[in-house]
Amino acid sequence: MRDMARSSLIALAAAWAVCAVALAALAVAVSEAGPVGPDLRLARQMQRGPGWLELLADIVRFVGTRPVLIPVTAAVVVPVLARRGWRLRWAVMFVAVVLAVTFVGQAQLKNVVDRPRPDPELVERRAGYTSESFPSGHVLSSTVSYGLAAGTLLALRERRAGLAAVVLLVPLVSQVWANTYLGVHWPTDSVGGLLAAALVLIPTLSVAVWVTRRDA
Repeated sequence: MRDMARSSLIALAAAWAVCAVALAALAVAVSEAGPVGPDLRLARQMQRGPGWLELLADIVRFVGTRPVLIPVTAAVVVPVLARRGWRLRWAVMFVAVVLAVTFVGQAQLKNVVDRPRPDPELVERRAGYTSESFPSGHVLSSTVSYGLAAGTLLALRERRAGLAAVVLLVPLVSQVWANTYLGVHWPTDSVGGLLAAALVLIPTLSVAVWVTRRDA
């Protein structure tokens, strides 16, 4: 049993390290830069489609904002942890800390990389923005929030966890398309958001599962 736990820990640590190295390499590549690699080609392809897609993209992007992410994550994760033996205040604090680290971390990473938003002369800009481009904050925050909710349900084997996880992951995956379609992010910004989110989710879900099983 200990050997299995040790192997799992090593695998998780290795996965975290790979994501960290990949994120660092990508951040260096896009720092203060415009489109890199296939960014421009993919962005132009993803911006094609009928006009009504813009409304859909706006809705998807709204689902990736804090007024939605915070209550949804808390409503899913806190009750699950409470049923598994966590004290309510610790479950609430756990979610609060994870989200706070995510929101603060993404802002700091954006400032450090300082990548400009897509040039409207290269792609059509269909929405506004308030910060630098890399990583995509909507993708990062959505992946952490919905990923934490879905991962908690699956890892702790809640009833109908699979169906719930699929429902939660739909808005997560849609963020990649929506932010590129609206012309406010390059595809590599979304990749950066996914990698950064993995750095949060791997230890977070590991802690949630470990504490729950320890107290069982």
